[in-house]
Amino acid sequence: MTTRPVAALAALLLALTLPLTSSAAKKTPPPPASLAAADSIIAAGGAERAKALKPWIESAPLADVVYVLRRTTRELGDVERPLLERALKVAEPSRVALRERLERRLAPLTSKTPVRPASTDRPWASVFRIAVLLPDSGAYAEYAHAVRNGAVAGAASLGTSQRAITVESWQSGEDDPGRAVMALDSASWAAGSVIGELLSGPTLSVAAGARYLGLPVVSPTAGDERLGRMGAHIFQVGPSGYERGATLARAMVKPGVRVGVLVSSSSTGTFAEGFAAAAEALGGTVAWRGSHTAGNPGFRVEATEITSANLQVLFWDGESRDGEALLRQLSRDRVQVQVCGGASLSPEPFHANSRVLLEGVYFIGDEWTLPPGLGGSPPSSAPPITRDTAATRDTSQIQGAPSAHEADPMQGLGVRGFLAGRALRRAIDGGALCPEEIRAALDQRRATHPAARALGFLDFSADSVTLPVMMVQRGTAVPAGGK
Repeated sequence: MTTRPVAALAALLLALTLPLTSSAAKKTPPPPASLAAADSIIAAGGAERAKALKPWIESAPLADVVYVLRRTTRELGDVERPLLERALKVAEPSRVALRERLERRLAPLTSKTPVRPASTDRPWASVFRIAVLLPDSGAYAEYAHAVRNGAVAGAASLGTSQRAITVESWQSGEDDPGRAVMALDSASWAAGSVIGELLSGPTLSVAAGARYLGLPVVSPTAGDERLGRMGAHIFQVGPSGYERGATLARAMVKPGVRVGVLVSSSSTGTFAEGFAAAAEALGGTVAWRGSHTAGNPGFRVEATEITSANLQVLFWDGESRDGEALLRQLSRDRVQVQVCGGASLSPEPFHANSRVLLEGVYFIGDEWTLPPGLGGSPPSSAPPITRDTAATRDTSQIQGAPSAHEADPMQGLGVRGFLAGRALRRAIDGGALCPEEIRAALDQRRATHPAARALGFLDFSADSVTLPVMMVQRGTAVPAGGK
């Protein structure tokens, strides 16, 4: 007689408990109080997140909404459409490119029939994702490692915004243009900008593909300056030959100085042109020009012409072995002229018993120098390059390619990566919310020199970088300190 009432009481208690349990399971999380909280709710998923996010979405600023939209359709689920609608509501009509991308992304979510995007359409590309396309194997992998480390440090070097930037690596094999294009195709679905490639060949391929995908590309190291002619979406870290030449001229030339320019057939870029143009702008006179074949065993004719032209400053650009022959001939003929040039006149490539020929020579390197506190030397765990291993690599297409003699052979490459990442970060912190707006921001940072500007070289004066001019004293390079 007691069993039945007890069972009935248990059933009643169970019935009263079930609604409470179900209600607790369906409890809506509280509205997010910050961008980070909103992003966390989206990442966590759940059936009730749309309700929780509704108040935040209705008041969120455009940049925060676009930041959350960096996630994929699968991650966003049922909150993607209200996020896109909010972004379109608050995006100014003047932001044409951004609005077009938002509309193309919204179309499949509102259409009753399936919408298939064009092969080049990437409305999901987010400025808060930067793709780094570099080799991951073979002889160039350690170079790529230094550039990649620098890019990560550069992208993290500005601001304290909650909108973090993700730098994603996409491997392109070993100096393989085909692999580089495949990596670009994959990366372009998510990333709104590209840093890469390492060598000129793959970089040209990436630049061509990015042009049709509407993505800006920052080239940190490709040696062929002409890649800047691929289009308005291609930018280069440099320093350009023009900038190096002009900087060297400012240290060497005063009004009335007679200048000569001698270049090798192996010379590339615009180094000599920048020097000559700046020398004349400073009041100097380019009184003589000459050229010689790379590997020239002697410079008797050139030495005679330099003497006849009564030059005070001689700019030379070529390979170190030819520089040694030139200096030896000038010394033998007792030609009194101040010689200057590029890094091929630095003491490192010269044999110890030949460095006496460099005494008093001025030269400018190939790399930007960061001021103290601006990233220093971005870390690199890549092994140093020795003379033997460096001989197996073709570094002629890499700007900033380390010498086998350098104490820290990866530093220049790390700095280039750092400046590339920092340039993109500066554009994003400045308000760019789509790839076209990044390109517009980088356009405003093109170099001031017309020729370098036309090739897409960026101006890093806002970052206080420098191009030190060095002088050789007792076989050692020391800062010139102007002249």
